[in-house]
Amino acid sequence: MRVLERRIQVLERGGQDAYKAKEKQWQALEERLGNFPSKRHCVPLSNQSGTTLIWEREWDSLAAMEDAYTRLGSDPESKQLSSVPSMVLDDQMEIYLLFDLA
Repeated sequence: MRVLERRIQVLERGGQDAYKAKEKQWQALEERLGNFPSKRHCVPLSNQSGTTLIWEREWDSLAAMEDAYTRLGSDPESKQLSSVPSMVLDDQMEIYLLFDLA
């Protein structure tokens, strides 16, 4: 069963450019490790300040997601990226089971 991962992140004011640069580093790391689906990034239309960002991606299964994040968590580059001060003030993760009505 497919799974949707959604992250809702609130940034410091003016942190969008730094966020995008760091997100590109995460994307390169995920591509190097493999088996990470691509992300969709968006900003809520009701968010005039631009401080709330949302990204989501779909996984083939919860097990695939857990395996990918286990590999990511044990990678030295991931630990280094995680230790850099972040411009993210709040980070919420939601996981949904996707289903078809047919």
